[in-house]
Amino acid sequence: VMAAVCVHAASGDGIYRDAGASAFQFLKIEVSARAAALGGTVLFNSGPLSGFSCPAGLARLDGASVSASHASYFGSASQNTASLVAASGGLRFSAGINALSAGGLEYRGDEPVAEPLGTFDYLDLALSGAVAASSGPLDAGAGMKLLHEEIWETDEWGFTVDASAAVHPLPWLDLGLAVQNIGPSADFGSRPGYRMPMTWRAGVSTRAELPWAGPAALSIETCKPIDNDMSGGAGLELSPAAWLDLRGGYRLGNDSQDLTAGIGLSAGAWALDYAWIPGAMSLGDVHRIVLTTGI
Repeated sequence: VMAAVCVHAASGDGIYRDAGASAFQFLKIEVSARAAALGGTVLFNSGPLSGFSCPAGLARLDGASVSASHASYFGSASQNTASLVAASGGLRFSAGINALSAGGLEYRGDEPVAEPLGTFDYLDLALSGAVAASSGPLDAGAGMKLLHEEIWETDEWGFTVDASAAVHPLPWLDLGLAVQNIGPSADFGSRPGYRMPMTWRAGVSTRAELPWAGPAALSIETCKPIDNDMSGGAGLELSPAAWLDLRGGYRLGNDSQDLTAGIGLSAGAWALDYAWIPGAMSLGDVHRIVLTTGI
C-alpha cells in the first residue's frame, strides 16, 4: 500500500477530497516496463501484460508467451508478476498473478514512543484472467481480478473487472479507451465501505518512419481515478534496429515522478524490457524489468 501511495502521489497544490479513500491501491501501478518507460501509457504499450489493466491490448498478439516482471521500491517493498498469454481461434487469453509485498515494517501503536512495539508485513495479491478479440479495425477485451490484501492483523478479499477497446482508423493511428477496477466495496475489519480504485483511461498512439531513427511511435494518455485528480503521460519509442527499442517519457500531474526512460532488447523468441522511473521527494528510483519468451 505504501509503495502504491508514494508511486502515485496526489497531484496539484492541494489534496484531493477523496485521496486514500479507495482499497487495493496497488492496482494503479503499471506492471509493464515498456509502458512505465513511456510515461505510464498502458493502453497501447503493455503487450503480453495487458491482461492486468487494458485487456484489448492482447487482441493482436501473435502466438503464446510467458512474461515475468520485477520492480523494487523503497525499503523492502517489491512487486512481482507473471503472465501467460495463449490464443485460440480469433480469441486471445491471459492469466496472471501480481504481488506487491514488504516485511519488517515498524509500528508504534496509538501513542508516540521512541522504540517500535514490533513489526508487521503486508501483501497485496491479484489473480487475473482476461480475454480479447479483434474484428476489423476494432479490438475489445475484458478481464477480472480476484484480490487479497493482508496488512498487520487485517485481511480482506475483493474482485474487480476491467474493460477496454481500441480502434485503428488508419495504419498509423490508434485510439483507445479503458475503464479499470470496477467492483464492490471492501471492508477492512471495523472500517467498511472502501471503494475500488476505479479509473478511466483514454489515449492515442501514432507511428511514423523517421529517416534518421527508423520506426517511431508516440503515445499520449490521460487517466482519471475515482480518488485523485486527472493525470496523464506521454512517451516516445524509437527502434533504430530490429533488436533495439529506445524509450523516454514524461508523467503529467504526478508530484513524485515525471521523467521516465527505458530500453527494449529482443533476440529470437526472447524480449527484455527495462524501465527507469526517477523518484522525487527522496522516495528513490524505481527499476522495473520484464522478461518475455514465446512458447
